[in-house]
Amino acid sequence: TLPPCVTDDRTLDSIHRSPFPLSTAPLPHIASHPQDTPTHMSTTSYSCMCGSFSATLTGDPALACWCHCLMCRKQTGAAMQLGVWTPASFAVSQGDDGLIKYGSSGGVFRNSCGTCGSFCYKVLPDGNIVAPLGALEPPVEPTCHIFVKDKGEQKVMFADLPQHAAFP
Repeated sequence: TLPPCVTDDRTLDSIHRSPFPLSTAPLPHIASHPQDTPTHMSTTSYSCMCGSFSATLTGDPALACWCHCLMCRKQTGAAMQLGVWTPASFAVSQGDDGLIKYGSSGGVFRNSCGTCGSFCYKVLPDGNIVAPLGALEPPVEPTCHIFVKDKGEQKVMFADLPQHAAFP
């Protein structure tokens, strides 16, 4: 079945599968330093460029990364700063009905604003939500790189961060 926030009539099985399947294992919490892990649940909101879409995230992401997969690079033209949250930590405040909902590779649903084109969030096959770190205030810094095997000749910024062939 489709994740609850996807209002599309396609099924996950009808979407092209990537030769690099996404892990369905729960993602570990990755913090840059132990002291960076808060003891309380913080909440942050973000929106698209035009303000038609907004959402709220609660707590820290399970993963904060630079993604080098082909689909993220096609969507943005470069590696994308992403954070992964559980569905319970994500709430759309407004504008979900105005999003372009695209089923891309591996059963991932990418959602962009139908007005300004901003990437708003995506839904992974396991139901986890991916949000753009660059849109958050205060910012959340990536702690690693993922899908570096897919980056081709593209240079890796912040090469001192851990690099993973897929999800860690």
